[in-house]
Amino acid sequence: MSDLYKKRFFLLEYLRGIAALLVLSYHFFIFIFTQQNFYASLLQAKPLQLISPIYLEYFTNFPINIGFLGVSFFFLISGFLIQPSLQHYPSFKTFLKNKFFRLWPLYSFCFGISLLFVSVFSCLNNNPFPYTLNHLMSSLFWVRDIFDYPFIDGAVWTLELQIKFYLLSAIIWYGWKNYFLERMTILNLVMAVSIYLCCQYINTFSKFFYIVILWEKYLRYSSFILLGVCSYQVYVGQISWRKAILIGVILLMLFSGPWFNFLITRDVKSYCFGFFLFFGLIFSKSFNKERNGLLLKSLSQVATISYPLYLTHVLPGYVVIYFSLKYDFTIYYGILAALGISLFLAYVITYLERYIRYSQRITHILRSEIF
Repeated sequence: MSDLYKKRFFLLEYLRGIAALLVLSYHFFIFIFTQQNFYASLLQAKPLQLISPIYLEYFTNFPINIGFLGVSFFFLISGFLIQPSLQHYPSFKTFLKNKFFRLWPLYSFCFGISLLFVSVFSCLNNNPFPYTLNHLMSSLFWVRDIFDYPFIDGAVWTLELQIKFYLLSAIIWYGWKNYFLERMTILNLVMAVSIYLCCQYINTFSKFFYIVILWEKYLRYSSFILLGVCSYQVYVGQISWRKAILIGVILLMLFSGPWFNFLITRDVKSYCFGFFLFFGLIFSKSFNKERNGLLLKSLSQVATISYPLYLTHVLPGYVVIYFSLKYDFTIYYGILAALGISLFLAYVITYLERYIRYSQRITHILRSEIF
């Protein structure tokens, strides 16, 4: 099964591309109109006065939120690939080292680009830079939520959750290995009971209650990511369908009601729809077959740049939209310009990273041959 680490899953590429486009479309065509105060708060600017487009009511009333649907695919793909990744690395240290150097350098570079746009925005509006050094450092190292700082980039919350999930997964995997999914599921059940008890006996106004809220958020989304692990183990034949259904039901219950208070809200419907769609596609005959066609090739290209695209579209995009309106362009010109800038930055960053990695590989080979 460790060979699957190097195996190319074409469907996952297509889904990653679709997920990136769904999140991008949601933020630029829906969220910016419905949550203008939030967008403005990221830059500590005055909210824009935007006229709601004709399509907005349809999408806000539609039972599935396309932004949550896109995020559900990202989470499930991470869960599906975590076990072959853990199997590939022989130790806890090598796994964490690989994850850190795959994620953090590119994240920090994208974070720096976003801050550059914020700096330009602040200078042109004669505003002070909106973030303190401690705030920046907490965001840079994915602990912003732990120290209760507000968002700098509203899209990075998913990465903060995934980093914690990777860390806990590595501890469980390298500590026991056998029954990885079962142990993770039991751990989440224990967390659910603990959270329930904390909510019964801890004052909601106490500082410790904030930790409980964070704990509950991690429980919800780690349970959802584990559905990706469950899908992987069924796919490779590691667990039976009966066990998969049992674990899947438990994880869906933990996701929808971590405090044993089950509320089928719009976000829960969106994530669950994403899971059932993901699970069905995995077992379709075309799961790991490369398909020709401009659309699928385009999705593969978007998947290639999806990580920097996800990291650099929020702040640069909003700054571009803000100045487009300031200079009397329509909101739609601003959105198209933001999309163009986001895609351009993501392509440049992706191929710059590839060039650096290729150069490092060549240097390593030359050094090995010389010495």
